[in-house]
This record gives sequence, C-alpha cells and structure tokens, in this order.
Amino acid sequence: MPDQVVTGVTPDRSRNQSSQGSRGAYDPVWNVRGGGDEPAAPPREAFRRLAREAMSALGATFADPDESVDSWLNRIHDFHAGRKSRRYASAHWRVKHILEASAEYCAERATRLHEAGKLDTKRKFADLECRFRNSSDPQGDLSAIRRRNTCLRRDRYPFCYWLFDHAHERLADPKAELDYWTAHVWKGFHILIENCERLSREGMAWANRHEKLNFAIAGLSYDLAVLQANYVIDRGLRGEDAMRAFRDESAELLEEVTSSWRASCERLAVTFEDDTEEVKDLAQPFHRVRDDLRRLLPELPAASRSEPRAEAESCVPARVAEGKKRGRPQTIPDDRKAAALEIKLAGGSNKDAAKKLYNTTYPSSTQVKSTSTILREYQKKLGKSRKKPTKTRVE
Repeated sequence: MPDQVVTGVTPDRSRNQSSQGSRGAYDPVWNVRGGGDEPAAPPREAFRRLAREAMSALGATFADPDESVDSWLNRIHDFHAGRKSRRYASAHWRVKHILEASAEYCAERATRLHEAGKLDTKRKFADLECRFRNSSDPQGDLSAIRRRNTCLRRDRYPFCYWLFDHAHERLADPKAELDYWTAHVWKGFHILIENCERLSREGMAWANRHEKLNFAIAGLSYDLAVLQANYVIDRGLRGEDAMRAFRDESAELLEEVTSSWRASCERLAVTFEDDTEEVKDLAQPFHRVRDDLRRLLPELPAASRSEPRAEAESCVPARVAEGKKRGRPQTIPDDRKAAALEIKLAGGSNKDAAKKLYNTTYPSSTQVKSTSTILREYQKKLGKSRKKPTKTRVE
C-alpha cells in the first residue's frame, strides 16, 4: 500500500488526538527548541508558520495551530526515519535540524508531484523548500523533542482514521474502552465501503475505488493495531509478556481485516490475478505498531500492583501458586460445541467459532487457540457415535 508521506495523494483530514482523553485544549506532542531563550523566539515562530502553511498545502486543516505543527513534525520524522541517512531522525523521540529536514521533505514532495503531473501543488512545495532553506541559521539551529508518551498515538500514523476522532469520556474499564472504540472503528469502515458501493459506475470516483479501498483498509489496520497496543499497556503488561500478548491478539485482528478486505473487494468489484502482495501489505500497519510498542515499553512506568492485569483476557496464563492445584477446566455443553462446529464447517474463523463455544462476544486469544482442538475432539466423538467419519476435519 502506498505511504502518504511520499505519494502525491492528499490525505484525508487529520483529527485532534487529544479527544482521546477529552481534555479540551490540544496538548502538543513536540517541543521545538533552539533559536533563542525567548518563549516565542522569532526562528521558532517562523518555523511554526511555515509548518502550518505546509500542512495547508497538503490539504489538511486543524482547529489548533499546535496540532498542525505536530502533524508536520510527525511527517518529517517518519520520512527521515525511513532513509539511510541518520542526520535528521537518529532517534524516535527527536528531529534535528528541523528547517533543513523540512526543506528536504518538501523537495522530495515536489519531485513526486511533478512526476504525477500535479504542477500547481508542485510549485507550492518548491517554494516552501526554498523558504525553509532560507530560514536555516547555523547559530540558531532548531530541533524538536517528542514528549514522553504512556500510550501510542493514532495521529503518528498515516491514512484517514476513526480512532479517537471525537470527544469521549474515557471508561474506567480498559476492556469496555477497547470495545467502545473497536465498534466505532468498524462502523466507520463499513459506512465508507457502503458509500463507495453506491458510487456511479461511470464516474472517476468509481474508477479510483481500488485506491480508496487501500486507504480505508490501511486506516482501519492502524486503528485496530494502535487500539490493541494501548489495551496491552492498559492491562499492565510489560516486557515480553506485552509483546507476546500483542503478537497473538493482533494476529486475530489481521485475520479479521484480511477477511473484511476480501469481502470489500468482492463488493466493489476489485479483482487481482494474484493478491499475495496485497495480503502481505495488510500486515504492515500491525508490524509498524508492534515495533513502536517495543520501543515504548521500556519508557513506561512499571505497572502498579493495584492495576488490573486481566490475566484471563491475555495470552499469558496466570501462574499457579506453589502448593496449589489448578481449578477444574470449564465444561462446555455439547449444544454449544455443535453450534461452534457448524460455524467452523461453514467457513467461519476460529474466533467466530470461539464466540459461540465460550458464549462470549470477545473470546481471549487462549480460547481462540483452543477452539480447533476442542472441535476436533468433538468431531471424533460424533464419528464414533455415528460409526462414520464427518465430511470435513477442523484445522
């Protein structure tokens, strides 16, 4: 999937991430340093104005100027972090020489726009490149430091999104918070696909439906990955326990996203001779969020003992205290096994079957993993009682 940092595509509107905490005024992520000791030193203010103008040239609008500057610095950092040279973004929390780094980004953007034939926008970025370069002052060199976070922020990632797109009073229960935003994100994606399906087959919008679908599915993937990573943190998991939980749970999410992508391709008449590369691209947002989670975990405070770990919901089994026996395993009625088996044989996922098997809307990763084994044993039991094998074996 194309990354919006280097394509000529204008991104959908960005949203104020501060709505995640319902705090009202925007809380800046980046702190611009250098250029003098005054609170509003001229070099820093000149950079802020140019950054806001650059975001406007990208077609993004913001209610708060600080959010516009943050979004620009996110783009600059992500652009240079992906290059061989470490001159500008040698660490995930810092951008050095931000005027020069901005000029380099504008130069690349202008080149891409020229190649795409978008000459008017190309001229805007060529002008911005010159102005960023002319603002550079070796004696007043500017840098930007990212505020230490205790969670991953959705606005650090590309593509349109539904996660944290409106003010919401955070729920005390992390699982309830996860469920709220998961439902909202999927609803937004399905509405977008429904709107695409209604497009006139004769217009340019319908001709570009593949690109729209790619952007929508990438935004959905980043939403779900960030949401799941923050849920891992909220449960108090740290270190390898946290990474193991995210890896297992995101694998289930990726399966859901892939299934939804295939269904959306069918609805929008998007076809491929070979969709192998497209399927590989679906995993990229989860991999990027995984890497960011790994970098963030060492910076987090240790989870307090009073903080709920939600062991039953994580993939990490609770340790059994020495000298104590485990409780008896859960007994699952045959009618639920039969209903879950029917779902599985009809082409449903392990997660779909686990919902019915365990009578829960959100089965844990451990429950999902155990579903295949339980249903295979149930099939064997049915085969013995009927003295003939079933048609399909559960994998």
